[in-house]
Amino acid sequence: YILCVDSDYDFLLQNSTEMSRLINTNPYIFQTYTYSTENYQCFAESLEMVVLDATLEESAEIFDYISFLQDYSSIIYDLFIYSFHNEKNKSQIFTISSFCKTIKLQEIDSLQKCEKALEILKLEVQNNIDKLKPLSNEEFENYKNELETLGLTKDNVYLFAKGHIIYDNVVCIFLKPIANHLRKEHFNQIEEQVKGNKDTKETKEEQILREKKEKQIIKNKKQEYRNSTIDVKQVLKLNTNYDTCFLMLKINDDVEKYKKEYEKI
Repeated sequence: YILCVDSDYDFLLQNSTEMSRLINTNPYIFQTYTYSTENYQCFAESLEMVVLDATLEESAEIFDYISFLQDYSSIIYDLFIYSFHNEKNKSQIFTISSFCKTIKLQEIDSLQKCEKALEILKLEVQNNIDKLKPLSNEEFENYKNELETLGLTKDNVYLFAKGHIIYDNVVCIFLKPIANHLRKEHFNQIEEQVKGNKDTKETKEEQILREKKEKQIIKNKKQEYRNSTIDVKQVLKLNTNYDTCFLMLKINDDVEKYKKEYEKI
């Protein structure tokens, strides 16, 4: 039989621990290569469609999801190196839990505050690095090169950090204000459409009746829209648009290799 497991750090650790050696060499064990399946659901290239599905919009070029997660990854990159160093050396000085506490984004209540959240994170990350025993330039470069050969770069650390943290405390944090912004724009469009045609010759009584009718129509249309939309976190949970992720391609290769070997039996 075969096993399908989350990689955690085991893919990156290669054969430096007993568990990583087992996961990376056993032909009957398939792994995510990302930390877990949640990282795939947060694949940057798929997030625009997640928001559009949640808000029922056809297009919304108001946010660069790829650049945002690249910037986020760049900010946490050095701290990830420390986390990896500690896992590889079985040290409790800077655990994965400590790393995860640091890389969370603060709550974002509007689209305009997304960049500010990254600035706050950058300060928090640097504060943590300052408290740790520094790695030598040689150590840092060795780790950097080692991880790069496995696909981890400064732009994609979010794929290798703990999945549910990236899902709940990073991606959902910035998707919510984007979705809320689009819903607000939709509400504004409803009001503009309903109030668009006015008879300049109407009497005061006719105006009052029209405005009352418009108010009810707007209320109904807004409620209809609310009932049709879905919470963005729920849409993200069902996201499967990550086939083009380079780590998914590795999984596909593993499956094909397994099938070829199975055919020989």
